[in-house]
Amino acid sequence: LGDPPVDIAPLGWGMDMRAAACRHSVLVVRSIRRIRGRIRGNPRTARDLPIPRRSTTTLRGSDGDAPSVVDVLPDVPRTGKGGCFVDHCDARVAPTDPDGPLAGLTFAVKDNLDVAGHRTGCGQPTWLETHPEPARAHAPPVASLLAAGAACVGKTQMDELAWALQGENHHYGTPVNPAAPGRIPGGSSSGSAVAVAAGYVDVALGTDTAGSVRVPASYCGLCGFRPTHGRVDATR
Repeated sequence: LGDPPVDIAPLGWGMDMRAAACRHSVLVVRSIRRIRGRIRGNPRTARDLPIPRRSTTTLRGSDGDAPSVVDVLPDVPRTGKGGCFVDHCDARVAPTDPDGPLAGLTFAVKDNLDVAGHRTGCGQPTWLETHPEPARAHAPPVASLLAAGAACVGKTQMDELAWALQGENHHYGTPVNPAAPGRIPGGSSSGSAVAVAAGYVDVALGTDTAGSVRVPASYCGLCGFRPTHGRVDATR
């Protein structure tokens, strides 16, 4: 559980910023403005989030073939088997600064990072049962996002004790990979990657020692970032 916390964000945020810094800055600002009203003062929880609408795209046929319609976003459950959020808590946390630079954005938290008032399960039911006390304080990266204006809407599934890179969990099931249904989502920050890829949240926190953010991000078509060890406080 010594993975340093890192962020998972939509793929567009990780493109070549040297070539398109201004354009991406504008897109991010517009996105924040567009969704600010939906969350300010009333953050939704994972159980309240609407299932993202299935979208399709039409591929032009070649050599006279009829065009085909392909599903772009499969149905991804919120919780339960195939879901990306944990069932044992409904972590709803309002931002500490609703006017911060991330105001209007939502985020999810991997279940080995503390959210004050909620238990930390680490993807393992025995751990959850033997650690019944809720966390007394937020993990530093959680507190940082809340202080920047983002709202937490839930905790996400993960590989058992973060000891794998596949994203499969024998106890709680495997989150559906929105980018490749029927294939593993990667781990160990599986639920965090799936929650972003499925459109449930804007960004998500994970942890990464040997690829536990970068692997699921790549499997789910996202940008996963692992900072230099020690750059982010990983004490909780």
